Amino acid sequence: METVFIKIDKALLPYAQGYIDHVKKTCSAIVSLAAEGGFDEIALFAHRMKGEGGAYGLDEVSAAGREMMLLAETADAAGLKERALGLLQYLERVKVI
Repeated sequence: METVFIKIDKALLPYAQGYIDHVKKTCSAIVSLAAEGGFDEIALFAHRMKGEGGAYGLDEVSAAGREMMLLAETADAAGLKERALGLLQYLERVKVI
C-alpha cells in the first residue's frame, strides 16, 4: 500500500499521531457499536471526527465523520462498518510531516 503524506502545522506535529491513534480506536468502536445498534453514540463520535479532522489536516477524517453521521441517522450498520474500516485502512497508510 502506498503511504499518504499529510503536511500539517508544525505546532500540531507532536499531537498528530496521538490523534490518528485515537481515530483508529474510534473506528474500531464504531464497528462494534454498529453491530449493537449504538447509532446515537456513533453519531456523537462521527460529529467529533467531522470537526476535529480538518484541524489536523486530515480532511479524510472530516469527510468520513460527515458520512458516518448520515449513516448513523439512517441506522445503516453495514454502511457504517464499511466506512469505518475504510477509514481505518486509510489511516494505516498516513504519515504526517
